[in-house]
Amino acid sequence: MTRISNLLLLTGLMLVAASTAHAEPIPADVLKHDYDNCMGGANAAPDPDRAKFCACIKEQMSRWDLETYTNIALEQMKSGDTMHPPPKVQEVANYCIGKVIH
Repeated sequence: MTRISNLLLLTGLMLVAASTAHAEPIPADVLKHDYDNCMGGANAAPDPDRAKFCACIKEQMSRWDLETYTNIALEQMKSGDTMHPPPKVQEVANYCIGKVIH
């Protein structure tokens, strides 16, 4: 189910990105969806460190434009590798891990 919803979300994002001539921010609902996924979904146990990490990821991603976000998502889908994030995502994750740990 999650894979299908992510595919639908990505398709919608691609359509939005294709219809815009200038850089647009990632919509707030998309960032919220990614934050919720990062937190582990509705049934996840509360974890303050995870919340800090996910908030950091959301904040860093909010600096990207929609085209960048869409291209990263496409890159990951094309690779079929769901275990390793694309380099730009890994950079953000490493930054946020460092921020939460220190």
